[in-house]
Amino acid sequence: MFPRCTATTALFAATAMLAVSLVPAPASAQSNAPTMVQPNGAVCGPRAVLAKQLEKKYAEEAVSMGLASTGAVVEVYASPTGTWTMMLTMPNGVTCILAAGEHWEAVEKKAGFIPSKF
Repeated sequence: MFPRCTATTALFAATAMLAVSLVPAPASAQSNAPTMVQPNGAVCGPRAVLAKQLEKKYAEEAVSMGLASTGAVVEVYASPTGTWTMMLTMPNGVTCILAAGEHWEAVEKKAGFIPSKF
């Protein structure tokens, strides 16, 4: 259902999602909406539906999340086999897939670890 992509495609998808986030949509419009592919290729729909699809199709579960400066919630889902999906829920309630791929690996933070140094 969600195509796996390269880093270049992921960057393009993230850029496209920023454009989608500028289009306002009421949260109530999402509650009964089916999952759908936007003209720019983004997959959007109710958060619960998208999360359930990730669990069923890829055995992915939420492994991390954060709050963006725009108020959007960014979540990363990953599976034991290494597939991963990044999902964005905007303040207006619209949820879309930002990127998806393979070879996800959790990184254990160690004392003195500075990400910019590797």
